[in-house]
Amino acid sequence: MTSEDDDLGLFVLRKGFKMTREKSITLKKLLTLIMSFLIVAASMPAAVITGAQTAYAADSTISVSLSRSDSNYSYGGTGLAHKFSVTVGGKTRPAFCLEPDKVAPSTGTRKAAAMSDSSKVAQTMYYCYGYPGQKKLQNWLNNNGYSSYSSGTDFYLLSHVLLSYAYDSSGAFVGWTGGQPNTKINASYQEMVKKAYAYVKSLDDPAGFDSQISFSSGAGSTSKATWTEDLEFKSETITLKGHEDNYVEYTVPSDMTLHMNGKTYSGGTEVTIEGGNSFYLTTQSIDRANTTYSSPVLTGNLLDYTAYKITDSGAQTMAFFATNKADTASFKVSFGAVSAEIGIKKVDAETGNVIPQAGVVFEISDESGNTICTVTTDASGTAKTPELEPGKYFVREIKAPTGYYLVSDKEAIEITPEDCAKGEISYTKADPPQKGIISIEKYGDYINNAGNRDEELLANIKFRIVAAEDIYSGDTVTKFYSRGDVVQDDLITDIKGRVSSDKLPLGKYRVEEVGAFDRETGEPIPDYKYHIIDGQNYRDITISPAEQTVKVIYCDMEQRNERWYSGDRNNSKRFCNRRQRR
Repeated sequence: MTSEDDDLGLFVLRKGFKMTREKSITLKKLLTLIMSFLIVAASMPAAVITGAQTAYAADSTISVSLSRSDSNYSYGGTGLAHKFSVTVGGKTRPAFCLEPDKVAPSTGTRKAAAMSDSSKVAQTMYYCYGYPGQKKLQNWLNNNGYSSYSSGTDFYLLSHVLLSYAYDSSGAFVGWTGGQPNTKINASYQEMVKKAYAYVKSLDDPAGFDSQISFSSGAGSTSKATWTEDLEFKSETITLKGHEDNYVEYTVPSDMTLHMNGKTYSGGTEVTIEGGNSFYLTTQSIDRANTTYSSPVLTGNLLDYTAYKITDSGAQTMAFFATNKADTASFKVSFGAVSAEIGIKKVDAETGNVIPQAGVVFEISDESGNTICTVTTDASGTAKTPELEPGKYFVREIKAPTGYYLVSDKEAIEITPEDCAKGEISYTKADPPQKGIISIEKYGDYINNAGNRDEELLANIKFRIVAAEDIYSGDTVTKFYSRGDVVQDDLITDIKGRVSSDKLPLGKYRVEEVGAFDRETGEPIPDYKYHIIDGQNYRDITISPAEQTVKVIYCDMEQRNERWYSGDRNNSKRFCNRRQRR
């Protein structure tokens, strides 16, 4: 738009033209005119115009500041005009002359009042240059071969003639030559004005428009903004509800970006938001977290569409809209937290599977060593911390699952803005399962030369270990042995009568004595001097969980056999002592 477009208003220039009146008016005729004026004035509407500005009664007189351009402009061949604007209530609006053949007022403070015949021009003026409905007329001009008249000064000049035609079609097309209104503007311009007028009259009358506006989003007038994977806050969509011709002017905050109709507007940009427009705001400022932004109170731009005219400038009639009935509205954006939960998963160090146990406890602390919180796993073996802001934290396990060794070292974990976009950061803590070792000592009972009962440690006695039940890992998923499976069958006592199993998963086992076997060759020893007491060649033993500080559980057992001798046999003695090594 050119600088000329900022000049509002238009009035016909009357160069060197002085109006004279030859006829005298008799007193009777003067009285008749006065009576006619009083009757018209009495019939004028008395509705009060309300809005953001001072309200005026429709029949009251107001003071306006009238401004006329120094330059004059031509149209339609012989038409001449100035550009005019009026300022009232602190707002400047375009003004249009309606009688091209009469004298135009000069710049200055003027009196104005509502037109008694406002309906002649109010609907048309609403769609003219500088008023809310102008886009509809501009689009029509562009689509009907008149695009050169759809903007700038040419659009304003057309609006002047169009309103003159609406007010009094017989005098609308006056042209000037030699300083006299003695000709007509060209036919093509007249044809364009008539077509445009017919189009405007097919549009809605603004007198019935609702000027109310409001903002709405997912939570009423407050939009929620969440931190996204793009590392920015993004608000919910906000919609300006109101008539399509209504609009507000909004300045985007310096640290935000407004997105509307596929376009982006950076901070500090003034944006026109029209009725029905939807938009959303984004910002990369983490400082906005947990705050609420409130927009300024924004004023709509629908007016009271009663046409006003200048009343103290002679015979010329000039039209403009004087007062607002604008509604106001505002909106809020509630910014959420930039934070994330730490999702803790407790797993078996051997299988990698989650240990589905409730009651495993973790302590979360900050870099200063302050405890932030403690969390406990549920039956699924998982736990979540409260929302934590970006930063470095330490996780320490303080209570292990049953059947597992506690690894209580602190482990550092950092929450980044990227993690906050996902809402959670995963942390996996693995504990080694406790294991058991079965240690066997083998004794033989006999009667010594003195005739007393005695014992000796027996070498070369073979044992095997069998699963007395299904044996599972602590995660209850991995099955190590089925009941009856041979777990270990190569256990032969040494010269001290001792032998130990490998590390075994927790569970119930049966230790069976197989017989005498050579430790080196593994072959049976025939006619061994000791025999197994009937029915007492096995022992069931359970390796149970120990305290969480114990890695290996040692389970001791003694097995006794009877030596062949003359006389009575005594039952063998068997027992198991549990020893725990930390």
